[in-house]
Amino acid sequence: MSLLSPPLLAFMAVCHCKTVHAAADQLFLTQTAVTQRIRTLERSLDTTLFVRSRAGMLLTPEGEALLRYC
Repeated sequence: MSLLSPPLLAFMAVCHCKTVHAAADQLFLTQTAVTQRIRTLERSLDTTLFVRSRAGMLLTPEGEALLRYC
């Protein structure tokens, strides 16, 4: 059992895997589900957590702060 919410679990998976695709595979979810969970978390925190690019997902300073918290 995890004490982290599904959006935080998705955030942690993307941080670890560096891509939404790999995080989705790790969590046994679709890419859409992982993206929606990240967006939900970003909306609730009113900030952007990742810089998205073709090379992968990079943490913003706010994302780095949340990662330390998790």
